[in-house]
Amino acid sequence: MSLTVVLALFMSCAARVWADQHDVERLTASEHVVKEIMAADDKAIPGSLFQKAYCAVVIPSMKKAGFVFSAKYGRGFASCRNPGGGWTAPAAMRIEGGGFGLQIGGSETDLIMLVMSENGMKGIVNLGNSSDEPLRRYEHSAG
Repeated sequence: MSLTVVLALFMSCAARVWADQHDVERLTASEHVVKEIMAADDKAIPGSLFQKAYCAVVIPSMKKAGFVFSAKYGRGFASCRNPGGGWTAPAAMRIEGGGFGLQIGGSETDLIMLVMSENGMKGIVNLGNSSDEPLRRYEHSAG
């Protein structure tokens, strides 16, 4: 085997390890966001609303910036209720977007979205909530 092939194999394996570590860090940050918001007396999500939710989407540290044009980007996880009880394993989610208008500034926001039905989650996964199902959104400024 040539040195190039060995180096390429090493880099491929190392990239997978690093990617997995970033996912673990993001999952830990998502857990921290949920615990932090639920512990805040004035901004906690009502337990009755959380009990009704079909899925929860958590995007820690979603970034927004704008100067005439704007952009937002964040990565996190979603988990839905199992029919037999409990929650599914987390699934990776990403939010991206842009805009145009009179705006200037930037922010970093922790985002929790409570999806109230299966149709609502299908709408989010299919690039938009096109259904009539309600979507509950809670934001918390980081820092």
